[in-house]
Amino acid sequence: MAAPAPSSRTVSAIRFADVTAASGISLLNHSGDRRKLSILDSLGNGACWIDYDNDGLPDLYVTNGSTLANLQAIAKGQPGELADGRLYHNLGHGRFEDVTAQSGIRFAGWEMGCTVGDYDNDGRDDLFITGVGHNALFRNLGGGRFQDVTAAAGVRGGGWSTSASFADLDGSGRLDLYVARYVDYDVLDPPRFGLQCGRQGVPVFCGPLGLPGSHDLLYRNNGDGTFTDISRQAGIDAGPPHYGLGVVVFDADGDGRPDIYVASDSTPATLWHNDGHLRFTDTAGLAGVAFSGDGREQARMGVDVGDIRNDGHFALVTTNFSSQTYSLFEPVAPGFYQDDTFAAGIGAATLPYLGWGVGFRDFDNDGWLDLFAADGHVYPQFDEYHVDSRYEQPKLLFRNLGDGTFASVGAQAGPGMNNAVSSRGAAFADFDNDGRVDVFVNNIDAQPQLLRNVTPGGHWAAFKLIGTKSNRDAIGALVWLQTARGTQMRLVHDDGSYLSAGDLRVHFGLGAETRIESVRVRWPSGLVQEFHRVPSDRIVTLVEGRQPQ
Repeated sequence: MAAPAPSSRTVSAIRFADVTAASGISLLNHSGDRRKLSILDSLGNGACWIDYDNDGLPDLYVTNGSTLANLQAIAKGQPGELADGRLYHNLGHGRFEDVTAQSGIRFAGWEMGCTVGDYDNDGRDDLFITGVGHNALFRNLGGGRFQDVTAAAGVRGGGWSTSASFADLDGSGRLDLYVARYVDYDVLDPPRFGLQCGRQGVPVFCGPLGLPGSHDLLYRNNGDGTFTDISRQAGIDAGPPHYGLGVVVFDADGDGRPDIYVASDSTPATLWHNDGHLRFTDTAGLAGVAFSGDGREQARMGVDVGDIRNDGHFALVTTNFSSQTYSLFEPVAPGFYQDDTFAAGIGAATLPYLGWGVGFRDFDNDGWLDLFAADGHVYPQFDEYHVDSRYEQPKLLFRNLGDGTFASVGAQAGPGMNNAVSSRGAAFADFDNDGRVDVFVNNIDAQPQLLRNVTPGGHWAAFKLIGTKSNRDAIGALVWLQTARGTQMRLVHDDGSYLSAGDLRVHFGLGAETRIESVRVRWPSGLVQEFHRVPSDRIVTLVEGRQPQ
């Protein structure tokens, strides 16, 4: 049963306040040359919400870039500089403290993105950072300290890694690790800016087309603190390499096994169907999500999934290059999708924008998932030539109207949404636990933005899931919430968006309802559990196999 039509529900304008200055989050992003003379300079960075001290307040890790000269020094065996990523401890009341120095998190070179998961099931969330040339895994030791276990765990990787995801892909109760990779980029002989590469008559940097792509990486969790690279035997390196950017893991065909969708830049997207026993087959073309609805390759950056119709099925959204529109794919049968971008009302509205971080979240607590996207171009030269797209762009916000369509409402959502910057990663969390989903945005070569959701009204409920037989974070769990208005569904996941990870707690808007009839959870172990007498307007912890106290 779906929620009521828009005419019968209270409408509140979604509003965000930019609270960055008061928050103490002050990291300046550094992504190579500001003139963007190389593709390396253009992709920016992400961020991850991680409650590393289990105090119920989401903390934040923000990744940062570096310089080509630093990467070249490292490639030559010289000492390299540390990336200036930062760990911010959430002090409550909207304040954060930089605790990087004492955390033990150190990354030499150029960070890209990050993801979060309790890979060793010890009750503390760990941090995985992707980068150019290598990746790093930091085990949470407690007490605000992390240990670099990359070498011991066997996940250093190589090449140019972008987004990553922790997910239990084989039902073992342990989190495996998927890592998307971009191009095969030689830092000692990089393609450069010049007249030989151009777009719309404007001389710009070269790539990615013409550069060799990379195969992604898949690591199996061995259960003893180590991982094994099973990319080849899993089938992940079958077929031509792509330019992987965004990653989201979800059950795309309802067979009970998590699949992997990779948004690729200027090449067909990949949907790795989970065949069982850690074997995968690319079914993106058959499923209808490899290309646009008219069969075109698109330059995809960010990705997310959500039950936008409250019908128990996941829609898939990707942010794409300017002049291509975003893409919204909706299921028409198990494992098959159609392109509903224009039918949903987000086609023409996204045409001028180059999108990155993206997420389906219920920002106004009306029981329907809205859509947020961070935008910004890769060519600052466009501003000099006055072409059809600007380098610095506002963020976009689409309100779910409850009938399969969205309305663009970003222009009315506050100055933090409308000031033009070139944004990249976006990470979602209710950082102040007030029942409204907030957004952190990492802006390239600029200060980031912490956007606090100040939308009035709307009841809510949020749940932190703890697995016992399942992985501790319950990543991959499905949660259904039932009220008199209908049923909503959420997925527990640490991926999506772009180079970023959101809060692992799942959030539901309830509108005017205060009574929750039931909450049903399908844990990754396969256990289905129903909870009753669940209170609204608070965060509730649900433990696998137990009833809440």
